[in-house]
Amino acid sequence: MKRKLASILGVAGLTAALLSALLVAGCGGPSNEPGGGNFVDRSDMKTVAFSFSLRGTSSDSFKNYGLVREGDSALFTADFISRDAVEVLVGAEELDRLSEIVAKHGLDQWNGFEKSNSMVLDGSSFNLSYEYEDGFIVSARGNNSFPKGFGEAEADLLALFEGLLEQYDASSATGIS
Repeated sequence: MKRKLASILGVAGLTAALLSALLVAGCGGPSNEPGGGNFVDRSDMKTVAFSFSLRGTSSDSFKNYGLVREGDSALFTADFISRDAVEVLVGAEELDRLSEIVAKHGLDQWNGFEKSNSMVLDGSSFNLSYEYEDGFIVSARGNNSFPKGFGEAEADLLALFEGLLEQYDASSATGIS
């Protein structure tokens, strides 16, 4: 019995040590922080997947947008409470446009942003995540709290996504896809 318990504790201890070592070693990949010793400049790297969600107090403010590279195309998705969801293939150049927005606004600097302002009762929130071609993922979210430059970046992202949505609506109305 003692030997069995020691064996179980040994496996648990080894597992905990292994997980700790992986976390300390930075298994999440290279840092995106310029001050870090392992900074990787991704300004010339392509974005392969992108997700942006907004929430607010009205049903019109619930928006989920996504773009995922699929070969020479990209799958554009848009999901709302106030209208039907959209899923359509668009040109992969739309991800290149997203990469330009990411670089223009320095969205990599938002990685790890996770703040909430509980003093606001009726507010809004966002969730953003994207992946580079090297597998590095940037993720940020806020609830009534936003990173510096959020408004300008949000405007550019919404212009891109809503432009794609307008193109989809126009092609759907004419039967062209």
